[in-house]
This record gives sequence, C-alpha cells and structure tokens, in this order.
Amino acid sequence: MTPRGRDKRDGERGQILALMVISLLVICALVAVAADTGFFFDYRRRMQSGADSAAMAGAEQLLTDLMSDANVQSVGLKAAESNGFKNMVDDAQVTINHPPLSGFYANRADKNNFVEAVITQPRPTVFMGILGFQSATVSARAVAGIKDSETCVLQLNPTAPLGLNLNGGATVNARCRIVVNSNDSDALDEGGNACMTATAIDVTGSTGGNNNCYTPAPKTGVPREPDPFAGLAAPTFSPTCDANHTNPEPTAAASQLAARPRSPSSRASTSSTVAASR
Repeated sequence: MTPRGRDKRDGERGQILALMVISLLVICALVAVAADTGFFFDYRRRMQSGADSAAMAGAEQLLTDLMSDANVQSVGLKAAESNGFKNMVDDAQVTINHPPLSGFYANRADKNNFVEAVITQPRPTVFMGILGFQSATVSARAVAGIKDSETCVLQLNPTAPLGLNLNGGATVNARCRIVVNSNDSDALDEGGNACMTATAIDVTGSTGGNNNCYTPAPKTGVPREPDPFAGLAAPTFSPTCDANHTNPEPTAAASQLAARPRSPSSRASTSSTVAASR
C-alpha cells in the first residue's frame, strides 16, 4: 500500500481494460472485413460466370455472322442478362467490346477474332460500414475468341476398312491434322500415285496400300478423336438415292468424314477485381 492507501496496481487494471476494449474493436473489424470479403468474392464468382457467358456468346455470334460484329453486342448483353446482370439495372454496367480494348488480346494481330465482356457493379457492404466503407465495386472481365481447329479432316466410322482411301493420283495438301478413327488393319489406304501432306496424320488402326506417299509418316494406334457431331441427329434425305440413282433405304457410308470448322475457344482470359469505396 502507498502512504495514501492506494495500490499501485489500480492503474495497471485500468490499462488492461483499455487494451481489452481496443483488442475487441480490432477483432470485430477483422471479422467484418472477412465477412464482407467472403460475400464479395462469392458475388464476383457469379459475375465472372456472366462475363464468361457474354464473351462466349459474342464469339459464337461473330462466327455465325462470318466475322461481322453487327449482332455481337446485343447477343453478349443478352447472355449477361440471362446470368443476372442486365446493363443499366441495379447500377450494373455490362460492356461488350469487339475487338478487346484492354489486356493481352487488345494488341494482337488477330484481335478481331476476339470479343471482350466487362461487368462492373457497386455492392453495399454488410459489416464494413462501421469502418466507413458503405459500398464496394465488383468487376469481372472475360475474353473469348475464334481459332482454327487443329484437326480439319476427321474420318468417323470406328470400324470401316479403307476408312480414308486415296487413289487415282489424288493429291491432298492440308495445313492441319488429319485423323482416321477406324481401327481396321487397312484404315488408311493410298494407291495409284496418290499422296497426302498434312501437319500430322493420326490413325487408330493401321495403314495399307503403297504406304509410301505420306508426309509426315502416319502415326498408328492413336486413340480415337471424339465425334464432334455426337449430340446431333443424323440428317434425313428425300428422296433417297445411291451412286446408281436408285432409291434404297439410306445406309451409313463406309467412310464418314467430318470437316472441323473454326469454333469459339473456351475462355481465353478472365479477371476479377473488388474495389471498396467510402
């Protein structure tokens, strides 16, 4: 005890109480930041899906319209709206750019093959208001584009002999990959001075014929390429006919070939940001 009857530890008790109050305030602030951040990241994930959908829809339309962008913006906006982000509603801003105005794809020589979608929207905070932050701007960006298919000739019948047959002096010069899905021992055959050149020649089965006029040499035993038309119904013809101009029931051709067109690539580039404002 001091001469006046006061314990020196009384002041220390007051200091501990002040530190506890400050610590609780800090903990509450951290919890508020963590809770709102989780909310914004979840919202950003949904916004990113909207941006991805808009960019892909724009690229699909660009391909459908033979590289004309007359309908790209309207289709992209509609795709974003279907994901819950309608332009100029609830302060959401949806922008469709062709070609992209920012990022890696803005300065490429083939930039006109790409479509950019940007979505931004301010969102109110839940707990961060106690720190003076009343809202935060969430944004997402995606770029989708058109690219040439690696494979341009695809033979589909999985068991056909002579799945791809070259003869009569035919010459094939393809700047792409040629795939034969048949597992027959004579799936790829050439004769009569026929030749074929490609970037790659892949065969599920084996080759027959002269087997000496391929560039590069065919690679055999390759797993089958997926059928790009597997989800489509087979076409019907009326009247039906064959090579002799008779009318039997249509039958599957021994050698089915599919030309692989250009197609929109999957998401080329995506990015998202969250910016808080007071």
